[in-house]
Amino acid sequence: MDNLEKEGLEVDKVEEKVESAKEVVEEKVEQAKEVVEEKVGAVKE
Repeated sequence: MDNLEKEGLEVDKVEEKVESAKEVVEEKVEQAKEVVEEKVGAVKE
């Protein structure tokens, strides 16, 4: 395996990590939105 192939594999690994991190962030954002909506709803009542 030459250096270019190694670099390509490293890039693939990094891209996978970025994708999974994006998914985690999106989940956290959704959870935060739900919490905010619940609190806003409680304040309105």
